[in-house]
Order: sequence, then C-alpha cells, then structure tokens
Amino acid sequence: MKRRSCLFCPSTAKLTGEHLWSEWIGDLLGDRTYVFTRRTHPDDRRDPWTVESLSQTAKLVCGTCNNGWMSNLESKHAKPAMQSMILANSPVTLSPFQVVSITAFAFKSTVIAWHMKQTPSRSPFSLTIRRRFAQSLAIPDGFQVWLSALDRPGGRVHGVWQGHTFKTPVGTPNGFENYVFTFGVGNLLIQSTTSRWAKHFFRKFSVPLLTQHADANSFAIPIWPNDGRNIVWPPSRHLSNEAMGAASSAE
Repeated sequence: MKRRSCLFCPSTAKLTGEHLWSEWIGDLLGDRTYVFTRRTHPDDRRDPWTVESLSQTAKLVCGTCNNGWMSNLESKHAKPAMQSMILANSPVTLSPFQVVSITAFAFKSTVIAWHMKQTPSRSPFSLTIRRRFAQSLAIPDGFQVWLSALDRPGGRVHGVWQGHTFKTPVGTPNGFENYVFTFGVGNLLIQSTTSRWAKHFFRKFSVPLLTQHADANSFAIPIWPNDGRNIVWPPSRHLSNEAMGAASSAE
C-alpha cells in the first residue's frame, strides 16, 4: 500500500501528530478540565466528552516539518502575537509583522483542518502552494482572515475548531465555493476563508474575494489581505460561545 506523504513536503516518513490546539496554548491556560463537543456540520452536535489536556492531534505531517519550520511558526510567530489576546481582551495593536504571523498560523491550521476530513484530490491548497508555504510562509491569493473576540462568562475558557465548505447554488453566474475555518481559544477568535471559482476555466484568472457586510464591522476585523497597516483588537462587540457553536470549553 502506498504510504501517504506529508502535507507540506515530499517526505513519506512516518507521519507525526500536529496539535490542533498548540502545546503552548495548553501551557498558557494551565491545568483545566476540557469538555469537547464534536460538530461536523453547522446543525450537528454530538455528546460531549471530558479530557485533562489539549492533546488532540492530526497525523498529517512528517517529523521534520513538525519539529522544524512548524515549531518555529508556533514559537517565533503565533505565540508572541496571540498569547496576550488569548488571555485577555485588553486593547492590542498588532504590527504588520504580527498580522503576518497570525495569518501564517491561520493558514497552517486551515490546511490541517481541511485535510482532516476532505478528499485530498479536491483540496483548494495545491501541493505547490503547501510546499511554498513550508519554505517561506507565503500566503496564497484568495486567503482571507478576520479576528473577533469571544465572551468568557464566568471566566470559562471556550475553544472552537471547525471547518465547513459552502457553495453558491447551481446555475449561479460566476459561482464559487468557499471553505471557512474557525479557530478560537480564550478571548481570541480567528476565522479564515479560501475561495475559488466553481468553473475550472475561471481559476486561471483572479480569485474570488469576500466583502464584509457593514453589519459585521462591530465584531469582525479583517486583517488579511493587509497593505502593511496596524490592526487594533478587540472589536467593539464580542461573540458569545453559543453563537459560534463552540467545539470545546474548559473550567
């Protein structure tokens, strides 16, 4: 049987587990009891289960990638940029470098989430895109990122890890498909989208981009694509855990 290769490089060595919630996030939150609820569809909710650590992993990457550039992405980019927002909702001004760091973390997580459930041959993230990202953290065209803030009633820590694919109705002129990934923990919520035209003919041209409705401006901050500007977080309104359909909580 052909051995599956790493998502980000040609290696077919034994695949290692990439943490869905990074190890440093578990260390940051400390000892807690985590209650998970799996959702595979926006209307689906299964019985919760309890664990003592954020140890969930997906075996999709090789040890070289996991312990090399992915470890650097977590320690030199994601953790410095995100940890204060996870712990508190105090105002934070993100530099352009920090925006790129969060976007790179979001892209890595989005690729992992898609390939956990979907058919590899239909991936919106080609091998070329994934391997270029591994080499230089280059973000592909069509990838968009927003930041929001989560309420923490009673001091509880909630987390979200979920992805869904949406398509315009059949027959829609210039139809497209969109993969939405949502990652949240503590006070921070990150949502990314990856869009592509439904018709292969159009994919050789520009990629479809979503435009945020004015009603969302109070609770969602677009950070990517970014023209080098600073980003101020959090938005004026916070999202409730129930509104996001949280995937986990911790006490």
